[in-house]
Amino acid sequence: MLVNNAGLEQPTRLESIEAEALTRTLRVNLQAPVLLARSLLPQLRRSAAPSVVNITSIHDAVPYAGNVAYVASKAGLEAAGRTMALELAAEGIRVNSIAPGVIETDMNREVIDGSRQLRGLEPRPPLTGSSLSGSHARQATLTSGWPDEILGAWSHLTSSRSGSRC
Repeated sequence: MLVNNAGLEQPTRLESIEAEALTRTLRVNLQAPVLLARSLLPQLRRSAAPSVVNITSIHDAVPYAGNVAYVASKAGLEAAGRTMALELAAEGIRVNSIAPGVIETDMNREVIDGSRQLRGLEPRPPLTGSSLSGSHARQATLTSGWPDEILGAWSHLTSSRSGSRC
């Protein structure tokens, strides 16, 4: 099984984006997952339940201003995943994507806290193992979810129970 979960986000408006920042974001968010899947094909072909799961983003379908590189890279990964699924289906290798909204990670901390402050809400506690399983893990929030909230989808998509029609 392969889970492509790496992500790089460097919010930049189109008018000020530099080629280096665009290239770096595309390399991490799009090129690396595609090349990793290609390099692991021999192992996937030998696996009893071969599966590739790409963590994309809601922003591949719902873009937002000020982050052209991230949005383009995640939309590209979604399209690449669909293409890989078509190419590998005959071999029994499942390829799926999970496209969460904003998830409480260190990468998103500044954006999440800024959004919560605009709404008059308290910043959430730092992301730690204990906070994920404690009372804060299930607090209602207007802006974000926790990493463990996508675990159910990931667990299903990587199991043999998911079959070939996901």
